[in-house]
Amino acid sequence: MIEQAGGHADAFTSAGEGKIKKKVGDNEASFYKKLSDEYDFLANCAPKCYGVEDAGDGKHFVIMEDLTYGLVRPCFMDVKLGTCSAGEDASPEKKSCNERKRFSYHYS
Repeated sequence: MIEQAGGHADAFTSAGEGKIKKKVGDNEASFYKKLSDEYDFLANCAPKCYGVEDAGDGKHFVIMEDLTYGLVRPCFMDVKLGTCSAGEDASPEKKSCNERKRFSYHYS
């Protein structure tokens, strides 16, 4: 049985043994396309990328290594960097909500 810890229900699908297919927008697809050459210094910090499939309408699928493949009870942590947690494909409502949260914090 496959279980998904988070994200959108249709964000990940199997792409064969040891690989997954992740639905991404233009910016993330562009990043993965550049990962093996322009951003090669980051390649060891990301799952191996086997390519990007363009699905049209600004949607893409990244075929990547399934880091949990073969593990019985995998445990992982998804770390976000920065102040924005809304994805590039977030609805205007979600983006607005995140902006309000971002500016509601006061630092002394």
